[in-house]
Amino acid sequence: MALIPVCPKCDKPMVTLEWQETEIDLCLQCRGIWFDAGELESIAGQTEEQKDWFRDLSDAPSLRVEAGVKRLCPRCNRPLISFAVKGAEDTVLTLDRCEHGHGYWFDGGELASYLKGHTVDNQNASERLKTFLREIMGE
Repeated sequence: MALIPVCPKCDKPMVTLEWQETEIDLCLQCRGIWFDAGELESIAGQTEEQKDWFRDLSDAPSLRVEAGVKRLCPRCNRPLISFAVKGAEDTVLTLDRCEHGHGYWFDGGELASYLKGHTVDNQNASERLKTFLREIMGE
């Protein structure tokens, strides 16, 4: 029996949705989204060679987490690592990843901001991600 994933931000149960054969976990409370390892690339339709523009998600150095802020991985229940990346209009986003490689957490609106802050050379990937945001997140 599979456990229901819990939102790293608000500690509420998440729902699992399928989009074009890729399952993602969404928190209906805070609109945050969890991508297991490889799911974001799958949604974008990226092959291993094409996913360079996601590299800053795994290569960004970790940040010091504020006291009292503890987000846990929905897969292993260990603390997530916060890291900074470029968002839309040169903003800085603080995202979270599992240090054991289980995936990435985006607060509500952060995925759209992240994608606006990065150039996607592959037009098909760009369109797939825009369609995903529109259909699943309403953005």
